[in-house]
Amino acid sequence: MELDLYISFTRYLTTFVFSFFVYQFFASLANYYQIRDRNILWPAAMCISTACYCFVFAFNTHFINQKLSDFILIIFWICAYSSFYCYLRTVEVYFGHTVKGFSFAKTFCLFFVAVQVICSFTTLAFDFNFLFDKHNYVKDNLFAQTMHFYVSPNLLAKGLGGLGAIVVFYSCTMVWLELNRLRKRERLLRLGIIISFLVVLNDSLLGLEVTGAILPLYYFGNAFEAVRFNIYYRHLSYRKMYNLESEVIRLSKIAQFGFAAASIAHDIKNHIFIIKNSIDRLIRGRVLNHEETYLSIDKHTDKITEITNLYMDVFKKNTNSDKSDTTIKNVVEEALELVTIKFREAGVKLDVDISDFDLRCNPTEVTICLVNILKNTLEEVSPEGKYESPWVRIKTDANKRKLSIVDCGSGVINVSKQELFMLGYTTKGSAGGHGIGLAITKELLGRAGFKLDLDRNELNTTFVIDF
Repeated sequence: MELDLYISFTRYLTTFVFSFFVYQFFASLANYYQIRDRNILWPAAMCISTACYCFVFAFNTHFINQKLSDFILIIFWICAYSSFYCYLRTVEVYFGHTVKGFSFAKTFCLFFVAVQVICSFTTLAFDFNFLFDKHNYVKDNLFAQTMHFYVSPNLLAKGLGGLGAIVVFYSCTMVWLELNRLRKRERLLRLGIIISFLVVLNDSLLGLEVTGAILPLYYFGNAFEAVRFNIYYRHLSYRKMYNLESEVIRLSKIAQFGFAAASIAHDIKNHIFIIKNSIDRLIRGRVLNHEETYLSIDKHTDKITEITNLYMDVFKKNTNSDKSDTTIKNVVEEALELVTIKFREAGVKLDVDISDFDLRCNPTEVTICLVNILKNTLEEVSPEGKYESPWVRIKTDANKRKLSIVDCGSGVINVSKQELFMLGYTTKGSAGGHGIGLAITKELLGRAGFKLDLDRNELNTTFVIDF
């Protein structure tokens, strides 16, 4: 092969592979941001270190000066063994446990990289390279001429390089045996192991100067693994997204049914009590004005129908998530219509301080969320004797587009925010509560693009919604 053809082939091949690993690197980062698992950073590190190997390889086909060209040979080794270390960690993450025999391999990789880093420092600072010897001629092989090397590995470098090749062979064997033990077919990983054997053998012969007419192909050893690991984590990412979407839909349905049923039951029980009491009096003949009693029964029956229709309308509208333009004042007023009587009956003062601002949302969803929070605060402050003059305050900040619901309590203590908004968690214990209200409210607001939080910086219990 002619030198010019060799250089062109080397340059374009490594540039192509560099682009491939950069893409795999960003794919790994995308998986990380979806799953938020730090272990996914290992395949990302493997890809970016392999990409760096390819970059310096392609870069060195362009001659700038001799010192830089010789120095890049050290960078080759740093990138190669950094990449293999990340590969070992990635395999362990994929298997979910430490692989037997990897401890020495990982230690050797770190040691080898440290030696190369020290060598690079002494080369730059003192012009002392203790791994490579200088010579005054261009070696008569394509690789050395393409890379413009005027250095050769000494006995120490050859010894470390040979041991490194043995470590790679041994580690690949351990991965193959582990795949067999776990009965995993994993064609891509097995193919990657075979390729790793071949390319490390190729690069060892090249690095130890047994031959100089072949290309360093180490980067191909990680190509199949990079694809396989990104497919694996992308699958986990999609599954998590699907589970989250299914959970939101499920929670929304629970919110709809739970809110409608609980609200109807709470609001009609007083009317049912009056109707039952009137019927009992009629049966026992204790009614002097029958017509007035019948009108009272009819009135409260109509009231039950009215309340039921009201909440069923809210329930039906909530199935439609279409957004519309409204104001925070309108939404708060709709919520107040549903809770004001309850506050009055419980003897809890309800203050409202609204600075209005425009809002684009599903008004019914936000109304339900406000009612859930208000009912939650009412249940916390209304027990007799708990507070001398219980109160709840609703206030908004138009500049910050925030709504705060504050009660006279001293805050939620000994409970993390994550627990507080968790489905099924309740502070009421056996006294009641199913732990649905706040969890559903946070889910609904999050789905609408808003944020519900507990402000622990305030003296009183304060829930804040950011719009």
